[in-house]
Formats: sequence, C-alpha cells, structure tokens
Amino acid sequence: MVAKTDEAYAILRERFGTHAIERRYLTLVRGAVDHDAFAVDAPLGRRAARIVVDATEGRPAETRFEVRERLRAATYLEAAPRTGRTHQIRVHLAAVGHPVLGDRPYGGGGEDARALGLDRPFLHAWRLEVAHPLRAETIEVEEPLPPELVEALERARGRPFPLDGPRGAT
Repeated sequence: MVAKTDEAYAILRERFGTHAIERRYLTLVRGAVDHDAFAVDAPLGRRAARIVVDATEGRPAETRFEVRERLRAATYLEAAPRTGRTHQIRVHLAAVGHPVLGDRPYGGGGEDARALGLDRPFLHAWRLEVAHPLRAETIEVEEPLPPELVEALERARGRPFPLDGPRGAT
C-alpha cells in the first residue's frame, strides 16, 4: 500500500499501528485441524533470531483461523491476525501442532512439503481491507494464490498436474 500524500501516510501508519486494517491470509498446514474455527492467543517474543511463544516476556498476539477445506494430510485455512507480530501466523500454527507446510524454520518442512512441490511456506496474504484515509469509502484488495501455491494445493487435493505422473515426475 502506498500513500500519495503525507496526510494519508500518517493516517495509514496509525491504522496499521492500531491494527485497524483487516488482513487475511491463506495457508496450508500439516495435519487435520480439529475445529472449524479457532483462535490462538499467545504472546510472542524473540529468542536470538527466532520468534517463539513467550508467556512471560512476549508481546500480545492473537490470530483467528477458519477452515476452508480439509484434505487427506493437510488443512487449508484462512488466517486473520488481530495483531501484527513478526512471523505471528507461522509461530501460532506451529505452537498448536499444525505448522505451515513448506515452513522449515517452524516445523513445516520435510517430505510432505517436498511432495507438494513447496520450497517456501504456503502462506499468502490474499485480502486487505482498509477505510480510505481521506474519503468515506472502503478499499478492498484481493490477490489470488500464485501459481506455485495453486499447484501445491491441487497436489494436496490429490489432483494430478502435467508434471505429475508417468510423463514427468516432480
């Protein structure tokens, strides 16, 4: 997001700082999530270069999740962070035993991620909603999944791709 004026910039900066901007992410996580909707409210802190759940010295962090689709060995989720901490979604999901597939630092790497063709975390910022800083209107922006994540999701669903199967293995 880019502001065209200093006034708009100041307003948007304040809204980001107070978490008044609605952000939604799509993610594919390892395993079967038990509930259709759930929240993780766990403070986050830094241990060297790593972000961790830290109940004593961490800063408040809350993320809400909703299941979009249940797959054989994974769950496709929508995530809505209520705060904006570094690696918040990734750490919260790892803390509840469902790391983001392809996310090696937080436990989502391994053979299942490689089988889906993931060489990065399956985490995508897909929706942003904010009140315009100067006019009485809402700005909504959506960005579809990039092709490599669409392919990984289709593989997780068990649907073959041109690179799969006898003519070319991935």
